[in-house]
Parts: sequence; structure tokens; C-alpha cells
Amino acid sequence: MLVFSTPQYFFLLLILPLLFVYQNFRKRNRGALLFSHSVWSGNIFKTTQHNVNFFKLLSTILLYIGILSIIISLAGPSVVGGETNYLSKGIDIIIVLDESPSMSAKDFPPINRFESAKDIIQKFIDGRENDSVGIVSFADDAVLRVPLTLDYETVKSSVKNLKIMSMGQGTAIGMGLAVSVLHLKNSTSTSKVIILLTDGVNNAGEVLPESAAKAAKELGIKVYTIGIGGVDPVEIEFVNPETGIVTKADLPAGGFDQTLLEEIAAITGGNFYKASSPGMLETVLQGIDYLETSKKIIETRIKSRPIYDLFIIISFFSLIGYFILRKGVLGEIL
Repeated sequence: MLVFSTPQYFFLLLILPLLFVYQNFRKRNRGALLFSHSVWSGNIFKTTQHNVNFFKLLSTILLYIGILSIIISLAGPSVVGGETNYLSKGIDIIIVLDESPSMSAKDFPPINRFESAKDIIQKFIDGRENDSVGIVSFADDAVLRVPLTLDYETVKSSVKNLKIMSMGQGTAIGMGLAVSVLHLKNSTSTSKVIILLTDGVNNAGEVLPESAAKAAKELGIKVYTIGIGGVDPVEIEFVNPETGIVTKADLPAGGFDQTLLEEIAAITGGNFYKASSPGMLETVLQGIDYLETSKKIIETRIKSRPIYDLFIIISFFSLIGYFILRKGVLGEIL
């Protein structure tokens, strides 16, 4: 934002209309000496009337810019900006996403459950402010994709690059929770949250989901579980990342293990949600966002940077250009 420390100098802007009136009055009332056109013939003077009018107009514009810049510099222009510092620590959130082949089910338009979940997670991240976010994904095993960070662009990029079956075909819910709990263990935040999204049944991994949930409870970590998809048969289609082969199949009826997801949430003090469509999933994450909004203490520092020197430079070169055109190019004596 541009502010002025001595705006009273803007009264000098009255000079500009007065100067305009003076210049036009002078043109109409001053005398003129008439010369034969042959006096100006030869190599000394080749400027056409068209060029003369152009240089006169340009020099007048430079004169007005120069005077205006001097007035602005006298008014003390400064660029003022605010710098926001958070004095309170936000929430630490780890989002745990299922990468198993069933997530390619086509009941979540426009593509499938996995791609819709990725898009909605990125929107959820966009809504965070001073909350550290990390990403864990799982299939046969689980891995931390991004540790807790405030660099939301990096987190969203990681989510965008997640692929189905990059860690096998299983659904290791316990491992996904365990990896998340491990990386929240040393968190100093007053609120630690895991958001688990899955559409399947725990069938892989060395850690039981219930055991991971109990470990989360001991560390004060709240787990929100989200069951994605319906219970009816649905077509799945995915690309094996190792072979590049496209696989199409029918996913039998069944869906996620609601009892397990409810138990995990109950153990840790979180909530269980069903999301049978992209719209419902987005609503669920908005609800979690509302529940997990921390009180923020913010300090704003105002910084001011004077820029009067910029206008002095502009006025200097504008007036120099004016005199060069008037005295040098047009050859005026007065």
C-alpha cells in the first residue's frame, strides 16, 4: 500500500493547471518573427512540421511528469506492508490415504475414489493456516510421503503424485496408523490429529489397527476415520505401476470395515464418518476442519519503505528530456 507522510504538498498540484493556462495564453499572445522558408533550407534544418508538433507534445508531457514527480517526492511516498507472525502453534495433522486397488472403483466421478479423494484432500490443505500437515499412504505397507510441514505446496504436490498400487495390493490400515503415530510422537502441538481414509478391510501389515489406535490414545492423538465408497458391487480400473498393464475387474459387494473404523475413532476420541460420494467426502473434511480449528494468536508488524528517491530520479530525467527537446531538438532560445 502506498502512503504519504506529508500529503499537504499535494496542494502544489495547482501548479499544473496554472502552467497549462499560462502556456496556452502565451502561445496566443506572444509575438512572432517571420522568415522566408528558404532561410531554413539546406542540411541544418530538416525537421518537418509534423515532427515539430510531436516533439513539442513530448516535451510538454515530460515537463508535466517532472513537476508531478517532484510534488509526489515532497509528499513523502512510502510503500507500507504487513508481516504476519503466528505466536501460537497450530494443529499437527497427518492425512493417511489408502492406495489399494479397490480405491480405483468408479463410483466416485469423474474418475474414481482415489482421484476424487486426492482432489478433496488438496482443497482441505488449502484451507489450513499455520497447521503443520504430513502425508502417509498405505497398501501392503505404509510410508511417510511428507513429514509435518507448513509448506502446503509441497504437501499438495505429494498428494497429486500418489499412485494406486505403488506399495502392493493389500490394505494395511494398522501400518498406516502406526507410521503416523510414530511421526506425531515428538510433536509439541497441543492438538495432534490423524485423518484416515480407506475403502477396505485390514488384511496386511504387521501391526493391528487396534494396537496402533491404543498407541495414539496414549500420545494424545485423535484419529478421525473415513470409510469411502458404498457396499454395492462396482467396476474398478487401474494401471499396475510396475508393468504398466491396465487391469479391469468387478469389486464385489462389501465395502469398508465400519466396525473397525468406529472402534479406532472411539479409542482415540475421534469420530467415524461415511463418505459414499465426493460431495459427502468434502463435507466430512469440512466438518473435521471446523472441529479442529485452533485459537490463533497473531502478531502483525507494519513495515514502511520510503520511495521518494524513485520519484526524484523520474523528475530529473523527465526535466532533462524536456530541456534537450526544447533547446536541442527544437532550438528554442527562451
